[in-house]
Amino acid sequence: FSQRDKVLTYLETKYPGRTAKICNRLELTGKMALKDVLKVYLGYGDDEAIAVSSHIEAIFGKVETLTEAYERHPEFRTWVDANPKHREAFDIAQKLIGLGVTKGVHASGVFVSYDPLDGNVPTELSKTGDSTTSYDMNVVSELGVKLDCLALKTLDVIEDTCKLVGI
Repeated sequence: FSQRDKVLTYLETKYPGRTAKICNRLELTGKMALKDVLKVYLGYGDDEAIAVSSHIEAIFGKVETLTEAYERHPEFRTWVDANPKHREAFDIAQKLIGLGVTKGVHASGVFVSYDPLDGNVPTELSKTGDSTTSYDMNVVSELGVKLDCLALKTLDVIEDTCKLVGI
């Protein structure tokens, strides 16, 4: 039983019916959308789709938009402008950006609400049976308190290490 589990149990006991894990959603970026459009619409293989989409960079963890990549990378702009089908794939990909791909449970996020969740915040059960908000972390942070419990696992590792070395 980790310290993180103890904190989660404490929160659930102290605020019954007011805590839930937080939903995590993966949405299509321009790079992902373009790769999929190239493979499905134009019949590109994985390597070809990756070669084209490699011109779309991630800067400090944020993927460039297709428009930014078009403006910043002459090779990508040349590829888009070289063929009407390329331009069409580019335009289709633009329309797909932001569509949900999959969802899961945030690794460390816990939502605590002032009001009972039932009737106020949509929830669902995760694969493990935990109550999970249907909203992502950005939305729940406006509705209540969003806690990050990831660092608590690190404290467990530190405690176990101290015990092993006799501190």
